[in-house]
Amino acid sequence: MNLYRADIHIHTSCSPSADLEMSPANIVERSLEKGIHIIGITDHNSTAQVEVISNIAEKAGIYVLPGAEITTSENVHCLVYMPDLKGLKYLQELIDENTVFIKNNPKVYGYQIIVDEEDNLIEELVIC
Repeated sequence: MNLYRADIHIHTSCSPSADLEMSPANIVERSLEKGIHIIGITDHNSTAQVEVISNIAEKAGIYVLPGAEITTSENVHCLVYMPDLKGLKYLQELIDENTVFIKNNPKVYGYQIIVDEEDNLIEELVIC
């Protein structure tokens, strides 16, 4: 029987209150250091970083479980995973259609950024 180490609840720098050091490249590097084989990317109400981190992780031999941490109207946080990026796109559409987003206050929630594979800033989210 094969044994695998997994962390299936990881936030990137795209999530509110996440550390800016949580870039896709840093997450993969740290996962390799810890001997983790499977990572679940579950940013709050966003799937924006999953494809980038999947590309980096695949080269490193790490499997990415694509997902999101969805906040319900009752303020319950639910981890949701999809089988592939096509399903993940559909999930994001559902999130966008059904979530009331608020203006991000970096003093309260921290900066929420989307970066590319080289940690270059692509976008700073102004809603969360």
